[in-house]
Amino acid sequence: MDPMDQIRETFFQECDELMEVLEDGLNTMEAGEHDEETVNAVFRAAHSVKGGAGAFGLDSLVSFAHTFETTLDEVRGGRLEASPELMLLFLRAADRLRDLISDAQAGNDSDEAQSAELIEELRAFAGVEQEVHAEDFEFDAVPIGMDLEFDGSGLPDLPGLPPLGDFGDDRWQIEFKPHAGLYKRGNDCILMVRALAELADADIQGELQGD
Repeated sequence: MDPMDQIRETFFQECDELMEVLEDGLNTMEAGEHDEETVNAVFRAAHSVKGGAGAFGLDSLVSFAHTFETTLDEVRGGRLEASPELMLLFLRAADRLRDLISDAQAGNDSDEAQSAELIEELRAFAGVEQEVHAEDFEFDAVPIGMDLEFDGSGLPDLPGLPPLGDFGDDRWQIEFKPHAGLYKRGNDCILMVRALAELADADIQGELQGD
């Protein structure tokens, strides 16, 4: 399978997991439990769907997910009450988001009129007026194709890591230290780690560090 096709497939697999988190969280909120952890989990799920969709240029999905997460952020910030009316709208929006994901995965056109109606309802609660598109955002990561067939000649040795040649031809060591702001914007770095693990066998080690 082409690497980009594999990354795209992984994205839609992650979407299934994200939608389960989002729907479970909304059901919990509808039952009257609006704790910070639940609201944050729902927001992060919508945000992660938007980020991945933007990387693949899925404009309709980005626009809807962005408006959805914007309204969720108003609840998260305490500026908007999670009223029964709003919760019913969130549940309808979650159903529409899942439909948009399915359409994107199958390569089908979406019902733009249905999305537009829900977007206007969400905007009315959140006070959002502008229309958004995938190209309007600078995403945290965009998948690109590259040729990894090289011997590492000319590259400097990195401090604390063995020389490139010591890893052998098929091994890479990647050190990733996310900035705290990444989490404040609702990103979930574990999704990237899972995507890497789907591409090849991986030995993943983590370390918790303070500020």
